Amino acid sequence: MHCTASLICRSILLLGMSTLSLIWVPGQWQVPTVAFAHRVDEPQEAQQVATSRAVPPHRRLRGIEPDVQDGQKLYAATPQGLLLSPDGGLSWQPLPVAQTHAEVFAFAVHPKQAATLFVGRADGVWKSADHGHTWHSMVVPGSVPLALRIAESQPQMLYLATARHGVLKSLDGGQRWHEINHGLPAARAGKRLEEVNGLAVDPTDPNTVYATIPRQGVYRTLDGGQHWHPFNPRLPLPMAGSLTLPKLVFAAGTPPRLYLAFNELMHSHLMRTRLYVLSENQEWLPVEVELPENFPLRGIVADRAKHMLQLWGPELVWEVSLSGTGNSH
Repeated sequence: MHCTASLICRSILLLGMSTLSLIWVPGQWQVPTVAFAHRVDEPQEAQQVATSRAVPPHRRLRGIEPDVQDGQKLYAATPQGLLLSPDGGLSWQPLPVAQTHAEVFAFAVHPKQAATLFVGRADGVWKSADHGHTWHSMVVPGSVPLALRIAESQPQMLYLATARHGVLKSLDGGQRWHEINHGLPAARAGKRLEEVNGLAVDPTDPNTVYATIPRQGVYRTLDGGQHWHPFNPRLPLPMAGSLTLPKLVFAAGTPPRLYLAFNELMHSHLMRTRLYVLSENQEWLPVEVELPENFPLRGIVADRAKHMLQLWGPELVWEVSLSGTGNSH
């Protein structure tokens, strides 16, 4: 092909599902100076964490959360209540909530005060200000809480995902709540909203929040929940084949990067774990990582000290380096 300096010639490059324009200048093709997304093509190495270092506490593990000050301290939400590990997951011990061990669906650690914990159960939301030694109940209207997140840059702002009432928001540390559901989808059956089972709040912007909804993928708000909209560019939707709840986590960096992980059912005997990162171009890019087939994902942790992602299953833990996945530090 011959082109002159005044003629713009376009060539389509296969980058997942995206296209890229090239400009011919005398003697060579050049990429125009625009912002575009790069696919994470190089497979990331995944290492199984030795059972001498970490062991999942329960086959029906609902989630893992690290302490904000001590990365070796982990909390686990399970059907048998809240569990605590002081040694990075090697050993676990029960941590009673209001002297009981009822099933825990949601859990969060205050981003500035490690002693402050929040737990979501069928009987509402509970708060502790002393590392879980004592608890008090917080009034939350309506449904079972499924995920709870605290805005790191404005810790008095809390978001709560529920089974039937969408997303709730508190501006005073959880004393009062109000629904923020404009734009969230309604359930097919019954006069209620679809279940919201996951949340992530941008560490630098308390008004930017991401929510996961079964079969609907990801929704996002940029104004603190006044308006929600679907946010699934380049995700394999519908996600009806996902056997476990999608997991969202921000990894520390400049800027912080949001990761999404879920299991995708390929056929009746094959399940694969998918990992995506949100690019600066606001697209979900696949992170090619070699994980074993039929690995049921139960939790995801961003290890700030090691610059790693930990993927927790019912029996094993895998680590993935954040280097090369779009995260900078």
